Amino acid sequence: MLLSLFFLRSGKCHIVFKYVLFSLYLLFLASFSIDRAFAHIGVKPLSFDFKNLRSGDNVDFEIKIDNNSTGFRDEKDINVNIYLSDFVQTLRGEASYILACTNPYSCASWITLDKTALEIKHHEGVSILKGTIRVPTNVQGLHYAAVMVEEVAKKIKGKIKISFRYAVAIRLYIKGFRTFVERAEIEKLSLEKIDGNPLIEAVVENTSEVFIAPQATAQIKDKERRVLGQLTLFAPAKEQSQEPKCRIYPGAKVAFRGRVEKPLPPGKYILSASFQYGKYGRLNAREEIVIKEGDYQFDEAASVTGGLQYQVEPGILLCQVPAGGFKTNLINITNNEQERLDFTLKLEDPADKEKMKALFSAFKYLELTKKSLTLEPSRSQKILLKATVPKDAQPGERYARIITEATSEGKTLPEGSLKEGKKEVYVVLDVLGRKKVEKKKEGRIDTFVFHPASSPKESMSFEVAFHNKGNTYLVPEGKIIIYNAERKPVQQIPLRAQDKLVLPGLAGVLKAELKEKPAAGEYVAEAQIDFGGERKALRRISFEVK
Repeated sequence: MLLSLFFLRSGKCHIVFKYVLFSLYLLFLASFSIDRAFAHIGVKPLSFDFKNLRSGDNVDFEIKIDNNSTGFRDEKDINVNIYLSDFVQTLRGEASYILACTNPYSCASWITLDKTALEIKHHEGVSILKGTIRVPTNVQGLHYAAVMVEEVAKKIKGKIKISFRYAVAIRLYIKGFRTFVERAEIEKLSLEKIDGNPLIEAVVENTSEVFIAPQATAQIKDKERRVLGQLTLFAPAKEQSQEPKCRIYPGAKVAFRGRVEKPLPPGKYILSASFQYGKYGRLNAREEIVIKEGDYQFDEAASVTGGLQYQVEPGILLCQVPAGGFKTNLINITNNEQERLDFTLKLEDPADKEKMKALFSAFKYLELTKKSLTLEPSRSQKILLKATVPKDAQPGERYARIITEATSEGKTLPEGSLKEGKKEVYVVLDVLGRKKVEKKKEGRIDTFVFHPASSPKESMSFEVAFHNKGNTYLVPEGKIIIYNAERKPVQQIPLRAQDKLVLPGLAGVLKAELKEKPAAGEYVAEAQIDFGGERKALRRISFEVK
């Protein structure tokens, strides 16, 4: 989403904040008004994918624009501006929207719209925007652009006014005289520092004319070439959802990152990264790194003396099986300690509530091939998870958890650190039937609370409680923007989910810590949460810093 907030005072428009967050399918620009919680306009569809085109083809399309105020007490006529835009992919895997016809892969100049502005009367409710795409000769590969649909904001002196803007993505797949080959290059592999913590970063460039969707892993070895850690790298846009693959547009570069949790003493190490994409695409890179005393900090949880260090991947296992079908899935366990570890694994229902067990449990469909194992230092092993679904199973998602616990005879754990030896893998079993179940991602903010610091050593914090109102699991992403008394943004902090995922009907919590204390005064905090649906959930509170 691209969020722009306008202050309209004395007939002048001042842009006070602009932030870009990528979606390959949708740009939904939304600001909010204090007395209104929904957009005045709605746009359908949100994207077009025209495949198997050839040079010289013509394609027509239609976009439906609704007046959402129709039927409400404050129904009114809506004025809309329509224009074309390009977008490019950032290193985070998100999108930045730019002027039309400036991207080398743009198709904006091939698009003709039947109107650039319209007025939707409240009694009409809907208007149709028509467009035509004329593919020129001697072109091939993937080309893309966006049709921007923006509600015209009226100027109201001394008040905040909101404008909603949608972007309808248009992607053209044009056949050529040759077969397209997926190609990529690793531009950079390094150990970076984020908030004092070491972070592996590998930048990949798509050098082909089609999409690639790589997934990446990284290893750190000591000078004796023993594996000290192995982890999956994620594009920042996919980190919260734990989706290892990130689709990269032609010509774009995306950074894949992974935090090093195990403390590394000063010394020389070998950092390596491996990428896989398509059927045969493989990339490998290797760098020697040197860590000096004081170069990095490590999270307190990761550096607890005696805490057991191991990894279980993936954190969320997605498994689609048709009714009456069977599928096997892999879970990888890596021992990052310098001593042997014993592991136990067990399947559990996803929630304690009996209703949740009955409605959403996948427990009876799943079977672990191993329930215990022993791993030598720096070794990994894959465990098979079998999913068997009966023919009479109803379509829809079901859930379970795999709890892994590590113990070591040679290491004494400090009191209270038993929890450090346990990790969870959430299993999402999607049972497929003849009738497709439409996934509905929807969340509702219940409370938004500010917690002042109780002592000089503690930080101020925020807590957002929400409910999953949809029919599929949620992995929410969010942020808090702090505005001062002049309504100018002074800080932006990420909200961290307290659970890997939140099941339908259950509650979840997001938290944010305000590490940089603002100057004394009154502020407004705005929580923005993306539940994966078409709209962000927004909530505001006022707070005071003394």
